[in-house]
Amino acid sequence: MPLKWTPGVNPFVHTYFRKLRVGAIATFRQIDDSAKDLKRNLAGGATVELDGVRLDEHDIAEAATALQKKESLAEELLLVHPQTGGENKKIKELVKKLQAATALGDERPAVPLRHPLAVFAYVPAPEPAAVEWPAWGEFGLPGPGHPDDRALDIVFDC
Repeated sequence: MPLKWTPGVNPFVHTYFRKLRVGAIATFRQIDDSAKDLKRNLAGGATVELDGVRLDEHDIAEAATALQKKESLAEELLLVHPQTGGENKKIKELVKKLQAATALGDERPAVPLRHPLAVFAYVPAPEPAAVEWPAWGEFGLPGPGHPDDRALDIVFDC
């Protein structure tokens, strides 16, 4: 149920559970039975109110329909914060298992690449200033005036 925030009014009062007068641990059958009882009371001429707000048949049907859907039931359960009542070992064990399953490890797992060159799509190309060019002598090529260079020269006898 969408919450309407107005100053001085608690939006958590008008939940679907409160409209049907059932608790948060109500079964689908209990929700249906409560809706039928409230509709019977309305048909008999009784008024159904929730904290000063009159409820009609449409409000009751909307609440019953919404609580039959698992998505809206989960949203409503988050609004009413049901208490489990006492020390329940089974729930504590489930909570511990859930915490252990959702705990993040210290290290992030390595993501295997199907093709190692794919990483270059995500790495920007280096600028020319980022590359240090070697000196001409480090290439090992003969320069002008070197005997090896002269051997390669074409000499024309004219």
